[in-house]
Formats: sequence, C-alpha cells, structure tokens
Amino acid sequence: MNFLFNRFKDYLRRGGKRSFLIKVNILYTFIIKGLNIAIGFLLVPITLGYLNEYDYGIWITLSSIISWFAFFDIGLGHGLRNKLAEALAHKDIPTARIYISTTYAILILIGVAMLVIFRVVNPFLNWNLILNVEADYAQPLELIAWVVFVFFAARFVTQLIGTIYTAMQLPYRSDLLNLIGRVVSLGGIYALSRYANTSLLYLAVMFSFPLIVIFIIASLFFFIKHKHLAPGIRYVDFKHAGQLGGMGVKFFIIQISAIVLFQTSTIIIAQLFGPQEVTPYNIAYRLYNMAAMFFSILMTPFWTAFTDAYHKNDHSWIQHTIRKLQRLWILNAAFILVLTLVAGRVYAVWVGKIEVPPIYSWLFALHTISLTWITIYAYFLNGIGKIKMQYLISIGTALVNIPVSVFLGKLFGVKGILFAAIGFNLFNATWSTYQYRLIIQNKAQGIWNK
Repeated sequence: MNFLFNRFKDYLRRGGKRSFLIKVNILYTFIIKGLNIAIGFLLVPITLGYLNEYDYGIWITLSSIISWFAFFDIGLGHGLRNKLAEALAHKDIPTARIYISTTYAILILIGVAMLVIFRVVNPFLNWNLILNVEADYAQPLELIAWVVFVFFAARFVTQLIGTIYTAMQLPYRSDLLNLIGRVVSLGGIYALSRYANTSLLYLAVMFSFPLIVIFIIASLFFFIKHKHLAPGIRYVDFKHAGQLGGMGVKFFIIQISAIVLFQTSTIIIAQLFGPQEVTPYNIAYRLYNMAAMFFSILMTPFWTAFTDAYHKNDHSWIQHTIRKLQRLWILNAAFILVLTLVAGRVYAVWVGKIEVPPIYSWLFALHTISLTWITIYAYFLNGIGKIKMQYLISIGTALVNIPVSVFLGKLFGVKGILFAAIGFNLFNATWSTYQYRLIIQNKAQGIWNK
C-alpha cells in the first residue's frame, strides 16, 4: 500500500509545479464535482417532489432569466482571473491587491445599480406573460422575481472569492464552496417537500441563501489569512479598471452570446410550447450536463495554467497538454454515446413518470460532444487573452441565434431548437481549432492574433 501511495505521489510531482497544481486540482475537483453531480441529480426529483411539473418548468424558466444578469459584471470576473493570475505569476502583490479591490468596488456599484433599476421596473413587468403562465396562476410571481433578484445581486459580488481562488490555481476550493452550498440547499428543499406547502418563494430562498452565506464566510477567512491581498478602499484605483475592463468587455460580449446560445432555449420553449415542455427538455439537459461537467473538471485548472505557460513562452507544454486533452475528449465522447444508449432507463429511475423523448437524448449527446471540443480551445484562447475573434463571432451568433431557434422550433418542435445549438457549436469548433493552430505555430496575424 505504501508503495502504491509513493508511486502516486511521484506521479503528481512529475512535470514541474504547473503540472503538479493541475493534477492536484483535477484530483480534488473530481471528488468535489462528483459529489456536486450527485447532489444535482438528487435535487431534480426532490424539487419535483415539492413542485408539480408545471411549477418546475416555471421555476427553471424564471431562474434562467434572472441568471442572465450575472453577465452584467461586463466580464470583470474573467478579466480579474487573467490579470490577477498574470500579476501573481510575476509576484507583483501590490498590483494584485489593486486588481482585487477595484473589481470588488465596481461589482458593488453595478450590483446596487441593478437592484435599484429592477426594483423600479419589476412592478411594471407582466411575469405571467413573460413566463407564458395562465392569468389566474396563484403564486405571486412579482414578489418571487424580486426575491430571486435580491439573492442574485448578493451572489453577484460575494462569488468573486471563487474567481480569486481560480486565479491562484486553486479552482477546487471554489467548487468546494458551491458543493457546501448545494448540500445545505438539498437538505432545505427536502425539508420543504416534507413539511411545507408548495411555494416558489420558499424554494427561491432555499436555493440561494445558503450559498451567499458560505461565500461571505469563505471570503472573511481567506482575507484574514491573506491580508496582503485583502481589498480596501484605499487600494481601489479605477485607472486599472481599463486593464480589467478592456479584456472584460470582450468577455462580456462572449458571455452575452453564451446566454443567447444556451440560456434562451427555456424561454423560447415556454413561449412556443408552454412551461410544461420545459421540464423534459431541462431533465435531458441536466443528464448530459453531467458529461459536460465531467469535462469541465478536467479543464478548470487549465485556463490559468495556459496563462502562466504562455507568458513564460512554454509553447511545448501547451502543445503537449492540448494533445492530452484531445485524447480525454475522445473518452468523454464515448461515455456520452454509451449514456445515450441507456438514457431511457436512467430517466425512469431518476425522475419516474416524466417522459423524455429519445430524440432529445441523441441531440443533447451531439450538442455536448461538440461543446466539450470547443471548451478545449476556448480555455486556451481565453487564458492567453486572444479573444477578439471570439467576441466578434459572438456578436454575430447572438444576433441570429434567437430567430434561427424560433424558426426551427416552429418547424421541428423542441428538437429544432437543439438543431440550431448544434449548428452553432460546429461552426465555433471549426474556427477556434484553426486559431489555436495559427497561434501555436506562430503564424497568427491580424485578428487571429488579437
């Protein structure tokens, strides 16, 4: 046993500090996200036990809409991730502290502004119309939307601790915070299903409040331990906002495109076919999201590692790493295809009476396989800051995705919306792979090198 343990330690240490950190992060993240996946699976039937299928579809649609506002950090989270990793790579602690303080200050200002605007606008929004809900629906959707948004605004700022951990090449700690929050939420929702009447308001509180408290506690502990990085008013320097925001605005455009590509589907389905059709679609999405999460476990440490390697001109490490990730992608794709063959049985055990059409499974399989391929090159390009091509294409896809999805949805039903998503994935996979090859071969020029 000691022999095997020592061999395992030798494997972890092989390849230098950067590779060691990646292996340790992947190991911890496998454990943590494995538990997260299990909890995510349990949350679906427990939530469906508390809500009926119709209310569940409303909850998924409403929470998706509110989550869009998370991207109004104008990409500052991603901007901080890159700039903080760069500062720490050069051991520039004063600049790192300025980046952290300035980002917190800007996010607080944005969060407060969004709260004020939403408070003014919310009474004038017809949530029954937005969610395609019957006029006599009993639950107070305006109040529920406001409560969800308040919790969102608090999370908008407090979750920055996860970005800081990731920039320090410790992303598993960010995942751990999310895991603890979900465990508490799971227990709370189970208690609601046993002892409380059906209420979207109670559900909103139980989904959001625990995680915010955990982010706050984690932030306090982190900055007590790392006082040299603790944010403070005197370290806020909005002149550095340009450095964070310059890249951040590009990430913001990319994130908006991601919303349009992946988060508007539930709204389109609710509007075209009713909230009840969101439920089987979302169940299939959650099953295949497991495979995407598995791949994201592998990819999470590489963003910052690519930043570190690129700024140290370690191109051979980058090429070697990309080849390994491609092999892992093949294994993940094989797993997805096997999962699709048994998906019907999985749904029967997992959610019981809710029927998910088999075509959803096959289309989500293609969607996830193409999406995980894109992830490899997106993490590389994002990590090294070569994202101009990505954000210009994002603008184009954001403009055409909704009309294309609506057109195909009317033509083919819910599966038409997945046809659109798969088509956009294949396009993005093609150009991002090409840009990586140009950069790594030092042939990138013009827009391909920005």
